[in-house]
Amino acid sequence: MLIKRDFDELIINYLLKNQKATVVLAGSFIELLFVYYCEKKKIKKITYSLGGKIISRNLYECTLNDFLLC
Repeated sequence: MLIKRDFDELIINYLLKNQKATVVLAGSFIELLFVYYCEKKKIKKITYSLGGKIISRNLYECTLNDFLLC
C-alpha cells in the first residue's frame, strides 16, 4: 500500500513539474523499494565497508546512502 501511495505522489509531482519534490520523492521511493526487497529476503542488517571501516546498520535505520553503498 505504501509503495502505490508513494508512487502516485511521485507521478503527480512529476506531472505538475515540481522538480524539487520529484527528486526528493524519487529518493524516498527507491529507499522504500530497497526496504521492501530486504524484508522479502529476510535481511535484517545492512553491512558495508567505507574508508576501511565496516559499517553495520539495522534495516529500518538505513538511509538511501547506506543501501547504495552496500
